[in-house]
Amino acid sequence: MRNLILGATGLIGSHLLAGLAERDAAALGTWYQTPHPDLAPLDVRDADAVAALVADYQPDVTFFCVGP
Repeated sequence: MRNLILGATGLIGSHLLAGLAERDAAALGTWYQTPHPDLAPLDVRDADAVAALVADYQPDVTFFCVGP
């Protein structure tokens, strides 16, 4: 199962990503303001960028952990 975590540098997203990693689950996280070398940059306000990432990664589950 492929998991996509939008907002993986925040409190909830980072814990979710860590939990998935502990279970060896396939996961891709994104960052917006806090660059992280293992995550994909993404501005969720850009619908085309979100659609392109989803089309490219093809997740089974998407978690939206983006704050205000």
